[in-house]
Amino acid sequence: MHAILQEVPGITRVIGHSKGALAIENALRSLPAKRTERLAVITFGCVISEQLARSEYTQCLGWFDNLGILNSWWHVPEFRPLSHHSTNTFIPLSMRVADTVNVVATR
Repeated sequence: MHAILQEVPGITRVIGHSKGALAIENALRSLPAKRTERLAVITFGCVISEQLARSEYTQCLGWFDNLGILNSWWHVPEFRPLSHHSTNTFIPLSMRVADTVNVVATR
């Protein structure tokens, strides 16, 4: 993730679910501030630390997402949908990623 973000300056939004959100957090820590100035970060199923003041964070954690709650280390999400950890829309109460990304894109 770090190498991709460093080498491709055209990337302005990163989206991660669960461990993918943690990978984003680790990558952002070691990138230069100039690269992360206007980066939008969207996470699902794990709330990461919002360490970069100039980046825009949108984080979602389902009300029934015990795994996500454990991995979030007490960070507070912006959205708490009535869902669990899975993003599989064939399962009832799954996290509807496309709906949330569309809401974020129209803000």
